[in-house]
Amino acid sequence: TSPTVDETSVHGRDQEKHEIISKLVDNNNQKIIKIVSIIGLGGSGKTTLAKLVFNDDNIVKEHFEVRIWVHVSQAYNVEKLVEKLFEAISGEKSERCSLQKMAETISNKLTRKRYLLVFDDAWNENRIQWEEIMVHVKCGAPGSSILLTTCSIKVAEAVESTESFNLPFLSEVDCWALFRQSFGMTIEGLGSEFLEVGRVIVNRCGGVPLAIKVLAGVLRDKKRVEEWKAIRDSNLLDFEDKER
Repeated sequence: TSPTVDETSVHGRDQEKHEIISKLVDNNNQKIIKIVSIIGLGGSGKTTLAKLVFNDDNIVKEHFEVRIWVHVSQAYNVEKLVEKLFEAISGEKSERCSLQKMAETISNKLTRKRYLLVFDDAWNENRIQWEEIMVHVKCGAPGSSILLTTCSIKVAEAVESTESFNLPFLSEVDCWALFRQSFGMTIEGLGSEFLEVGRVIVNRCGGVPLAIKVLAGVLRDKKRVEEWKAIRDSNLLDFEDKER
């Protein structure tokens, strides 16, 4: 992932964004690097929220001298993550660089700088491996922060998060607003029966943004209300009870 985000396409995350930012810039303890973990289901909008925070013009860009975005993913090992961190910081490819050279570059970039480092989509629950990574980033200035997104509270514990934030589901109002936008046309023009069935389908998405966006794309190609009812009555949306 890249940290680019279209803020106009995001609904219902203003409060969460400001809450995360306040945790990241809190100056109560300047001696430690804060680690804030956003925890939530796949598709719940963790990465989108992290992007909103990362790109904030009012506070984040003013507070942090350096901002780095690293997509971790499931294919995790210490050396690979150092390579990704090096590439994000230097803008260079890591193929021809030794681990020592990469470590020196990372240190030179972060030393005495107040930085925000995002580790997006982290899966590794090995505390020792995370400690090996943190060695490379502990040289920042007081006030530096790490923002991590993960599906697992065990990951947040392994990185020794100073703060954990459990991402809530979207409200019904925000779910419907996101569906209307993702649908891509004036949905009200379809008629009241479409709207009634559509609201039921959206509510069964459980407040998960990705599910809403996917279903909007599916329903856009369904021109008959019977097709919408078939989706409403199917078991395609049974994930809601399982995930909750």
